[in-house]
Amino acid sequence: MTKSNINLLVRKNCLPMLSANREINFYIFSSFNYLFKKQTPAGKNSIMMKMKKTIPALPVQDIKQSMEFYTTKLGFTVRHHDDGFCIVVRDEVEIHLWKSGDETWKNKGAALATDPVCSGAESFLAGTASCRIEVQGIDELFEEYRKQGVIYNPGTVVEEQPWGDREFPALDHHRNLLTFYEQIN
Repeated sequence: MTKSNINLLVRKNCLPMLSANREINFYIFSSFNYLFKKQTPAGKNSIMMKMKKTIPALPVQDIKQSMEFYTTKLGFTVRHHDDGFCIVVRDEVEIHLWKSGDETWKNKGAALATDPVCSGAESFLAGTASCRIEVQGIDELFEEYRKQGVIYNPGTVVEEQPWGDREFPALDHHRNLLTFYEQIN
């Protein structure tokens, strides 16, 4: 029986009784909660799995330059960094920056056909990623970024989209696309 079938069954057969008897109310919701638990390999109940957050991971060629750009131009702060990785945050948004600076592919020449690129951190990957970042106050952010010179091009404006948001694109210094959007109420 699926979750939606159980939900329908409870609404159809049980909800009319809820206001009549407190014990029935407790029993129904206790049973309902049990039905939506799953067994772990150890046999213990746990709440069903739920995805909670996504964090974009953008390839950059130089971590230090990227930290400087994201802090001075985009208003982020650095939470962690090392030679090959950096975490920047602003309000509730977190972005991971990873170094894609492997230049060995440039020396392969004709051997590239038999020995393909495979490190996963090649320098040509920087600037190929994109992400969407939900914000509050899209017009204020647009003005801030316009003054910082990170808007996609001079003709860029905040545009209303048919899927229910207003958005604008910006580029980081490696040309990764950052689309900032705000839901329309």
